[in-house]
Parts: sequence; C-alpha cells; structure tokens
Amino acid sequence: MLEPKIESIPLSKLSIDSCNIRKTEIDTDGTSIDDLAANIMENGLLHPITVRVSGYDKYTVIAGQRRFKAVCRLGFKTIQCNIIQVNSDQQAKEISLSENLQRNSMCVLDKIKAIGNLYELCNNDIHKLSQKISYSATTLRQYINASKLPKFAEQYFDRSQKSGRLSINIASILACEFLSDLRLEQIIKEILLLPNDTKRKTALNKIKNDIKEQNVSTIIKDINTDKVVETKTIYQRPWIPDKDGENWIPLIIPQNKIPQIRRLITK
Repeated sequence: MLEPKIESIPLSKLSIDSCNIRKTEIDTDGTSIDDLAANIMENGLLHPITVRVSGYDKYTVIAGQRRFKAVCRLGFKTIQCNIIQVNSDQQAKEISLSENLQRNSMCVLDKIKAIGNLYELCNNDIHKLSQKISYSATTLRQYINASKLPKFAEQYFDRSQKSGRLSINIASILACEFLSDLRLEQIIKEILLLPNDTKRKTALNKIKNDIKEQNVSTIIKDINTDKVVETKTIYQRPWIPDKDGENWIPLIIPQNKIPQIRRLITK
C-alpha cells in the first residue's frame, strides 16, 4: 500500500464504501451523528476520513463514515481525506476495522460482524488475523464465537436494552455451549435479568449441567434471590452427631464466625 496523501475532496464525489465495517451510527458512549456534527461545528474536523479511489474522480469512504455524514449534515462542501491505495476488498476491510478499533468507540455488534467476516477472509487462521489487527487470539476467539449466534441475538447487544445487554464474554459462552439449545432465546432473555456477568456465568453453568431439566426461569430466580453473600463463604469443619445422636452431619461455620471461634480455641 502506498503512503496516503491528504486532500480536500468535494462531498459530491464521495460515497460510503461497501467494505466499511461500521454499520451502527451510535457510538458506544451514546454519541449520535447530530452530537458529532455539533462537535465538528465547534471544534472543526480533527481527523481526516480515509478513502480509496472507486472510479474516475470518485472515492468511497473506508473509515470515517460518521464524520462524513456529520459534515454532510452541516452542509459543508468539502472534507479532508486520506486517500489510500488498496489492492483488495479484504485489505479495505482490514483498514476499516483497524482504524475503528483504534478509536475504541465501535459498537460490539459491528466488531463481532467485522471480526467474524475477516476471520473467514483469513481462511479461519486466527493467528494471521491477530497479526493484522493487533488483537490477541483469546480476544478474537470470543468475537468469532459470538459471530456464530443466530440473527435474533443481535438485538441483545443493543445498549438500549432495559434488562441489560450481552457482553462479548457471555455471548461467546452462549455460542459455544447453547447454540443447538432450542431454549437459546429464552436463556438469553432470562440471564439478562441478572445484575452482572458473574451471576450470568453461574446461571449458564447451572443450566448446562442441570440433569433435571428445570425451567430456565426457576434457575434464574434461584440465583437472583440467593441469600448467600459472596464474601460470607461457608467453611466445612469436622463431622458431629445430630440432635438425636443417630446420624453424623458436617459442622458448618459461617465465615463471620471464624474469628470468634479462633479466639475461643487459642485461649
């Protein structure tokens, strides 16, 4: 790829490239195109957009489509562009993804789709993909797993979900463990009622290992109403006879009682 050159190009000569991997107009911080337009009006365009030649005196936007749309909305006539030469659509997608990842405002769903697509273009070679976009193989594996979830799951990555949204970690577990489960959509809805990923992982583990095939809602309810606080770990001590003296039972000591018992023993 040749060194990019920066030029001011009329908006009428620009269009969005089909290889631009950003599909969602709202950033992860909730910033809309209108918000971005207001910022550009006040502070100017801080970073040029990235384009490639698409025909005679025509260009397509590989990275920076939100800035492009904001400038169009403001009624500007031209915009500063990095003009680059790329050899293939795959290279264009890699450039688009790399720039958007560096900006760190790309929504999860766009990342999942883009990484899943690039993984296929890299012949399912995760190490090759890792070298191209500087993500660890472990992180990439989570996104690749999540890309296998069915279409209906996409809505649960939306930040507007009232009951919470899927994290990439939970999405990866769902794709690995529950892809063939007919209850998948119900499982997603139910686990998002739980307050955090720690409890969601616990729920998924119980659902996966539930030999009694309990109702998913019952399992979620049990976890959500669990009275055991994580910091109050239960310790098991020697076995003692029950009140009738017929059976032996383990002596259970709550953690908050351990210091008191320790003091009694050491006296």
